[in-house]
Amino acid sequence: MIPVLIEINHLLEHNQQTASDFLKMEQSMRKMISNISHDLKTPLTVVLGYIETISLDPDMDAEEEKFCCPKCTPRPTRYWI
Repeated sequence: MIPVLIEINHLLEHNQQTASDFLKMEQSMRKMISNISHDLKTPLTVVLGYIETISLDPDMDAEEEKFCCPKCTPRPTRYWI
């Protein structure tokens, strides 16, 4: 009877360790995805800021704006990331 109880105890410990490892891995994955998302958004935000500044410059004529930003839509009002 005692060997069975010892084996059950080992199985319970293993189950707890597996659950703990899973939670740690899940937290690690969430943090990694959050970091990747931030690393992608930051340069895009900078680029979009420059595009908006160029597009909204009242002193820039259409030809100069086209030269600086040839693939931009004219006069953007808001960007979504």
